[in-house]
Parts: sequence; C-alpha cells; structure tokens
Amino acid sequence: MSTPTRRARLPLLGVLVGAVIAVCLLPAAASAASLSDYPTPNVALAFSVADSPDAAPRTAALVCRGAGAYGTGYLAETPTEACLQVRRVAAFLVNGPAPGRLCTDIFGGPQTAQVRGLVGGRWIHRSLSRRDGCEVADWDAMGVLLASGISPQRRLVEYRRTGGFAGFDDRLAVSYGGLAVYTPRTGVPRVFKVSPGDLTDLNDALDAADFPSLDPEILPDFPVADGFTYTLAHSGKTIVTADGAVPDALQPAIGVLNRLLVP
Repeated sequence: MSTPTRRARLPLLGVLVGAVIAVCLLPAAASAASLSDYPTPNVALAFSVADSPDAAPRTAALVCRGAGAYGTGYLAETPTEACLQVRRVAAFLVNGPAPGRLCTDIFGGPQTAQVRGLVGGRWIHRSLSRRDGCEVADWDAMGVLLASGISPQRRLVEYRRTGGFAGFDDRLAVSYGGLAVYTPRTGVPRVFKVSPGDLTDLNDALDAADFPSLDPEILPDFPVADGFTYTLAHSGKTIVTADGAVPDALQPAIGVLNRLLVP
C-alpha cells in the first residue's frame, strides 16, 4: 500500500530533478549556449515557483556545465543568462542565508519557490518565499531564475502599461543584453530574449526620446476613454504619460515596447 501512495504523491519537482540530472549526462554537443567567460561550478537544478497558494506551479530545469547551458520550462529561451545568474548566487544556494541577520517585518507577497539539485557537486534544497524583508531580498537576488525581474544595474528599461477596454496591467523589464521579463495582469511572468533587431530598435528609440529633456509627468487635461497610461523608467528617470498626451519623442519607444508584449 505504501509504495503506490508514494508514487501518487511524487511532486513534480522530484520528476524535474531526475530530468535535470539525466540532462547532465548529455554530450557537450547538446549545450545550447556559451559561457566560456564564466568558471564552474557546474549546476543541475530544478525550480518550482508558485505565484499564489492556488496557482499551478511554474517549473523549469537548468544545467550549466563548463561552457554549456541548457534550460527547460520558463528558462528554455534564456539558459545562458540563467546560468550566469545561478553562478552569481551559487554561494547562497549552497550555504543558505547568513545566520543571525536582522529582518524587517515586511510582507512581499504570497509567492513561494523550491530549488533542488546539484551546485558544484553539492546537493542543495532551498525553499524561498517573500514573507519578510530578508526573504524578499533573497528572492529578488535570484532574479531570472525565478522569473522575478532584472537587477537595476542591468536594466535598460522598465515599462508598465495599464488601462484599456480590457483593464490591462502589463509590466516589462529589459536588460542591456536583451533579456526580458514580462509580467501580465495574471501575475505569471514570462522570460524571453529580445531579438537583436528589436533590441536595436529599442535602444535607438530610447536614445531618440532624450529622457533628460522630458517632464516626469505628461498627462492629458481630460482622460481618454479606455485609454492607456504608460510608465517608462530609463537612465535613472521615470516618466508617466497617457493616451492623448504622449509626446512625439516617446511614441517610437512605446511602440517597440508594446510590440515586445505580444508573445
């Protein structure tokens, strides 16, 4: 009786861990990207992220071996960036948070995550949440590994579009290297890589907008029915504008960013 019960309750993360370790046995030709500028540790990890208590978990597997990078699930399109990030936080994954740290009593959200697998030959199992200030900081440090964002130091632009007939609330962050995290109103992020052409168009449009010369708030005297409000953060400045008052200088940048919101 016990064996069938254990099989029935085998968590999806356990299945992913097995798949990750199996991927480690693939030949080097199966690697999807180059990480030659970054040293070991080799990594084989499975991720399971729940955006709310009732939400089905988002899952991913990641293998970083020498100069190779391979990802599945929500990391399938961005294995190189994910491997760079996992090596940045490798010490935290292996050792855990520093003991005795002081944490603020700030609730960051209901999200939870499980990370399990191998880092440099060490078996790790980390549980993460956003229950207080320390855990929020740990979560944010994981960045794209949990599809949770791009650090300010690497962020080219952060964009938010709200309103419209359907009540949109879309958020998009793009790094200088073209990594993007899109979070729709549902709250389920999607990590992807911006094409070289779109990244060039975005850089050109942001440069042409001349952010320093723009007012931080550019709004119409009377709101447009079912119109959109746009918030753009770039080069240390945040600008809020809306349909009916969007300056000509910002139109190309908003056009490219809206294009990136389409899967």
